[in-house]
This record gives sequence, C-alpha cells and structure tokens, in this order.
Amino acid sequence: MEIQRGRTGLDAEAIATVIQHSGVGIIQLRTEAKNWWSVISGIELHRATGLVTHLLLLDSSQPLAWGSGFNARLPVTVDENSKYRWLSMDAGTRSVLFVAWYSMAKRKN
Repeated sequence: MEIQRGRTGLDAEAIATVIQHSGVGIIQLRTEAKNWWSVISGIELHRATGLVTHLLLLDSSQPLAWGSGFNARLPVTVDENSKYRWLSMDAGTRSVLFVAWYSMAKRKN
C-alpha cells in the first residue's frame, strides 16, 4: 500500500485519482466546535469538463446511508468566507474548514 498525505490544501484531482484507482481517502474537517474525520467514498464530476465538483463522504457524524454509499457531500470550492459548505443527505449544512487528508492505494508495479 502507498499512503499519501495532503496537508497543504484540498487537492481534489489527487483525491479523484486515488478513488478512480480503487484507493480510499479520509479527510479531516473542522468547525468551531469540533474536528472529525470522514471517509471519502466517491467523487462527483462535472459532466462537461470532467473536473471534480464534490467529494462524497461517509461521515461518522451522520446516520449511515443505505444504498447510496455516502451520507454527505463536500464541494471542492470554498465560499466567500474561505470555508467549505458541507452538505448532509438530509439537507443539513455546516461551514467547515479543511484540515488534512490521507489516502491509501495499491502501489503501481
């Protein structure tokens, strides 16, 4: 396994590469009240450009999703306050800061 650590910024394209090659990622987010980790279970792509628009998360702070594989979405762009707008499957929102991400993928031979 190859472990990649990304602390300098949310690199959506690097995360997408990991996911598309059967890897897994985790992301650490922060609000004023707490820090937490979520599993990155997938990505959403813009139909016309093929660029990543959202990370799909299995967020332990939310009820588990049945049938969809994710229970929250995180846009890869920041809002006017330089924060990300975390969105739950039940229409809840949080303004969050990105802290770090890690990925694990099979090494290329």
